Amino acid sequence: GTAGQVLRAGVTTSGNYSGVSASATVRVKDNDQAIVTPTAEGFISVPTFNFGQVGVAGSTQQHGLKEAADYYGNGTRNPYLRIKKTQPNWSLTAQLSQPKSATDSLPTATRLLLGAAPVSSFSNYNQPTELKNAVGTTSAISLNANNTATRIITNQQFTGSNIYQLDFTFNNVKLEVPANQGVKGQQYQAVITWNLVTGP
Repeated sequence: GTAGQVLRAGVTTSGNYSGVSASATVRVKDNDQAIVTPTAEGFISVPTFNFGQVGVAGSTQQHGLKEAADYYGNGTRNPYLRIKKTQPNWSLTAQLSQPKSATDSLPTATRLLLGAAPVSSFSNYNQPTELKNAVGTTSAISLNANNTATRIITNQQFTGSNIYQLDFTFNNVKLEVPANQGVKGQQYQAVITWNLVTGP
């Protein structure tokens, strides 16, 4: 199978006894992102955005994701966010923290640009008959590095399923850094907090 695909695995034994058989569904490991199963509602898989090594510039720059064979197949696959919800009312926000290194910070005017994300729902999730269905697209997503919650999906924008996925087109994901920011040799990290809000 291919990465992320759901297959049915079975084992049958026989001999001088009553035959025994067992089967279960298994999902082929996704090499790009971990996939978990929330007990009720939450996030099945969240992306990590890595922009690799970038330079300090005298003007505002937009940096794309790093291209490496072990990172979304050199950009041939897309980072994604997959959620599970059970309530009919649901919305999604995201907020970005200020990127910091051991001794420096990038300004809160730094932005993470994710573009307009195609949204899909799933039917028969975690079954060999699983289907991914396109249901729409978000508005262009831009997160300022000031921990302000930004609405990604509004309440009831997408309905009819309990599993949804947002695909972030690899080449559309950019880190926008203002002019003359950053220190050579420093490694900066920031956190995206995804907030799934649900209700009856």
